[in-house]
Amino acid sequence: MTLSELFEEFTKHEALLVHCSTPAKTKGPPPPGSSGRATLYFPEDMTTAKKLFEAGTQRLCCSVVWPAHPDAWGDIGLVLKPHDVASIVDVCPIDAGTPSDSSMGSGLGKPFCEQSVSETFKQPSGTHNEWGIRGAEIIGIFIKPNCDKPRVATLHKLSDLPGYDASMGDQSIVAERGVQLSEIEDNFPGLPLYTFHDGKVIDLRPNYATPYSET
Repeated sequence: MTLSELFEEFTKHEALLVHCSTPAKTKGPPPPGSSGRATLYFPEDMTTAKKLFEAGTQRLCCSVVWPAHPDAWGDIGLVLKPHDVASIVDVCPIDAGTPSDSSMGSGLGKPFCEQSVSETFKQPSGTHNEWGIRGAEIIGIFIKPNCDKPRVATLHKLSDLPGYDASMGDQSIVAERGVQLSEIEDNFPGLPLYTFHDGKVIDLRPNYATPYSET
């Protein structure tokens, strides 16, 4: 399968390839001897991923989403256009179980081909597929349907939360917060904001070309 043929499939299914800001975060630096990166929170997690995709230096976990299957690992993510076929490292129609630390090996992904793409689009809603991508152009931001304020992970001190009891002591915890569209636009200026509506990909700021078009 060529890259143009893949984009035709994406267009037919109204699909997007996305890398999301996941709300499942851990605290602190990676363990000694690990090649993993320290935990980042929005927007730094997505701006860092954007640089890695553009440089093509590291495989990152992504998902293909479409209107009947909007399941991804977060409410907001980067929309990707792989540089070439070689940028698609592996494809799995379900969660491939790839460790976030690349030094620990890969998951269940298979080589990119027509069959692996077809298997992705056969999966029911409620499941997560996983595509490993190394090298891509960022062509937009994905926002899950019906998310007025997408949820992202953040680091809070217990003492900053309502109802804090000093007898509990104080420490940093991973929590969630909502993100306004204006914050997304400030951090990713000029990129379209894609979501799904009535079975179609739409741009919340409708002044851009459709995803994966040749123009």
